[in-house]
Amino acid sequence: MSTVNNHTNPFEDEYALMTYNEEVILTYVPNPIRTSSGYNASCPVCGEGSSGRRKRRFYFYAKESGSAFCFNTGCPINEKAPRGLMLAAMLKGTEIKDENLAYIKWYKKQFGHISGGSGLFHEPEIAIKPLEQEETPQNQIEGLFEDHWVELPPTIKEYCEQRKMFNTPFGPENWAFYFDKKTKRLVIPWNNRSTGQIEYWQKRALLKGDSPKYLYPIGLSKSDFVFNLENISEDWPYILMTEGCVDAAFSFNTVAIGGIKPSVEQLKLLNERYPRHKLVVAIDNPWVDWSAKVSLLGDFKARTHGMLDQHKFDRLFFVWDKNCPYKDINECVCAAPGVYPFESKEWLETRIMSALQAKLVLNMY
Repeated sequence: MSTVNNHTNPFEDEYALMTYNEEVILTYVPNPIRTSSGYNASCPVCGEGSSGRRKRRFYFYAKESGSAFCFNTGCPINEKAPRGLMLAAMLKGTEIKDENLAYIKWYKKQFGHISGGSGLFHEPEIAIKPLEQEETPQNQIEGLFEDHWVELPPTIKEYCEQRKMFNTPFGPENWAFYFDKKTKRLVIPWNNRSTGQIEYWQKRALLKGDSPKYLYPIGLSKSDFVFNLENISEDWPYILMTEGCVDAAFSFNTVAIGGIKPSVEQLKLLNERYPRHKLVVAIDNPWVDWSAKVSLLGDFKARTHGMLDQHKFDRLFFVWDKNCPYKDINECVCAAPGVYPFESKEWLETRIMSALQAKLVLNMY
């Protein structure tokens, strides 16, 4: 099982974490050298054994989700595969709880005042009350664009650039993202590719303390919409169904349904529009995301059945490579596009399996 996302992280802002780790490396790692992918230095964790830190075996891969590796056999970095705050704690030789507090102070100092003191980010409270779904005025449901949406602040824009959200091969044309001043969230519109109109949207939390993670327009149900419905090729007989619209925008013949399971209404939309296509479940990587694995296989202790048992004959499944360390399609495309070419229908077809085949693969390891 991969150890991706195994650190205690008070925020979900990957750009901020990456910047923080780079500062830690420049401060605590001896004589780091900038490389095309990140940094190279002698390893401060293991000392590189008998070489006495002369071999420069430590590598930090900034372009690969902030991963680190030491080419000295037996180094704790290789065993724990640390990322985020766990990596910073190992490099500094501190406890993760102390690193968590240090990161909060650093984050407040860096991002507490953005765009002329707009107060975009705030120090998290110890006990945060869940945010209620905001009301959408009835007269705004048609257009769905709200007055408190503004252009992306620099930090959020860099976060989107890091995830290549402005250059999606299969997303809507001129796909624009916004920042909601009212809820302090990233707005991800569900654009109709044919009309260009916003027919639905998600507002994504930028801080881990914000709950729920996504907000949706009141008065509309995501079960009535399918993102990318108009962007399906008739020349390939499969339609992949993923949860997130950003993932769908990077994968050929892929739609987003806003959840793990399609609703009756979404299935009707897909089957009426593309009656000859076969539907393929493509949830997040179960080798990395334990909840995704439970969704597919079920929970033996809880005596629950997963989708592989529930849909033995009416669904196909996208089966992830066991060696893939990335959580979802967007991470794969950003970190290793040549290895996981989601734009290739030939490659995708090699990963599409029946429920029985998928179950055998997932139970094999």
